[in-house]
Amino acid sequence: MRNPHCLFSVIIPVFNNAQYIRQTLDSVFAQIDSDVEVIISNDGSTDNSKAVIQQAIDEYRGAGQIHFYSHENTGVSSTRNRALDKAQGAWIGFIDGDDLWSPHFWQTIKPLLQQGDSDLIDFHYHYFKDRLPAPTQTAPGQQTTITDKQHDALYAVFRRSHWHIWSRVYRRELIGNHRFHVGRRYEDMMFTPWLYLEARRIICLEETLYWYRDNAFGITRNIQTSDISDMVFALNQLIEKVATQPPSELPPRLITALINNLFNEIKGLHDKIYGFYNYSDETMAALTAASKLLTADGMSLKRRLHLRYPNIWKKTSRLRQMLRKGR
Repeated sequence: MRNPHCLFSVIIPVFNNAQYIRQTLDSVFAQIDSDVEVIISNDGSTDNSKAVIQQAIDEYRGAGQIHFYSHENTGVSSTRNRALDKAQGAWIGFIDGDDLWSPHFWQTIKPLLQQGDSDLIDFHYHYFKDRLPAPTQTAPGQQTTITDKQHDALYAVFRRSHWHIWSRVYRRELIGNHRFHVGRRYEDMMFTPWLYLEARRIICLEETLYWYRDNAFGITRNIQTSDISDMVFALNQLIEKVATQPPSELPPRLITALINNLFNEIKGLHDKIYGFYNYSDETMAALTAASKLLTADGMSLKRRLHLRYPNIWKKTSRLRQMLRKGR
């Protein structure tokens, strides 16, 4: 049974974050109150993360409702799903175990959650490396409201393709039974866009409330061949959803933007891993199927042809690579 007194649950998955997790927890614990539930889920860390977390919890007794769980290593998607099943808050957010909330995160977000008239609230984030961002007091920024009928406004969000799960907070009912695909990387691209399509009212804040650490061990710095399969999986999911739902629920212009996002990632991964578009048969089949879903705008003719005839681009890009090496 859900705790009716819990306004917000923040989920923190942890795997071998001993170097950074204390900074993460300090950024959260220092500003929350009794309306916040913190769920820290230790995904079988083999470093000192567990001890660091416990020390922080001991020092911040009384700062919100803090729950700490440890389990065998199952991956970040499974870890987040476990925490979602436990979450009690009317609203849910995420923070990774090496990132930070800005010092004014909770004072900015809480009044909007208490209003209770939106389903999703997104905000800006700021990259940093080793040096912590200087704490600043910022004036309240502008905000834009998007309803479920304002597809043009939503199109701008879809074109940006910033689908990080941690740069927005979600009404509990909006997440519903949505869960992260276990064993897949880039899981946010298979999760966040669908919540935007289901939300009735979205608030977009022009404020930086999240600090993302540019970590040498992060996903963008450690590309794997399997990442291509994960992106193709996401594209096939999109194709399947379009085939089973009416256009009123999946506006074609927004679908084109999503295809564009995934196409960019698939192309980029091939270029970084192989140096040319070394598409597999499965990838080419998915690209060709996606090309049939495009609307009249939102993608250049060249990109449309690439999607429709990926085998030609595979062969020509391979030839260009060979010519470059032969110079």
